Amino acid sequence: MLTKLCILLDKKLTFHQASLLQGVIMEKINPVYAEFLHKKERHPYSQYVFDSKWIINTLDKEAFDEIAPHFNEGDEITLKHGGQKLKITGVQIENVSIRELTEDFYTSEAKNKFAVEFLTPTAFKSQKQYVILPDIRLMAQSLMSKYAAVLENFDGADMDALNELTANTFITRHNLRSVVFPAEGQNIPGFVGNISFCCKGTATMARYWQMLLKFGEFSGVGIKTAMGMGGMKLG
Repeated sequence: MLTKLCILLDKKLTFHQASLLQGVIMEKINPVYAEFLHKKERHPYSQYVFDSKWIINTLDKEAFDEIAPHFNEGDEITLKHGGQKLKITGVQIENVSIRELTEDFYTSEAKNKFAVEFLTPTAFKSQKQYVILPDIRLMAQSLMSKYAAVLENFDGADMDALNELTANTFITRHNLRSVVFPAEGQNIPGFVGNISFCCKGTATMARYWQMLLKFGEFSGVGIKTAMGMGGMKLG
């Protein structure tokens, strides 16, 4: 089960404070589960902040059960650095089952044009270098790897499918700006904004994009999605 917790706060925040909110999660959850997450290469959750909304997406039932009960309307949370106090004024929950995601792949209309908004700084890594533009191959590879790791318990992308998606997908418009994301004592270069792209491949390929992008609204895209990067939504 994919679950989006939209936590409404009494103050507006920026993405610069997102890593502090990850710290709040780590402080509140069971220490045993926190240690489990620390050892995992891919976390079963993503989170980001946008204005007065803190979004926590859990990608499996265990993550939901461990994280969600700690954040309820009326609760107060404190950011570690600076001691800023925030009150939770409401919590909205959206669920999408794996079955729904799969059924949508087989039954949905095959639209071949897509618009994506990158809500928080997004970046990819290739050959140990940051990539601060929305490269189609890296975006598809990121989403496919996250999907495989969470839903199929397999860490990696299907290279044949990735090659086919990449060869048949083209960016048609973009409105982006570069930003830096503060994390772990460094400033990570990234981008925010919008892109539109077109898939000129088969209907199956177009539906695959639809499924990956819907999943991406929960998983995030690119690097450090548990720290607040890579928040995205379909336009």
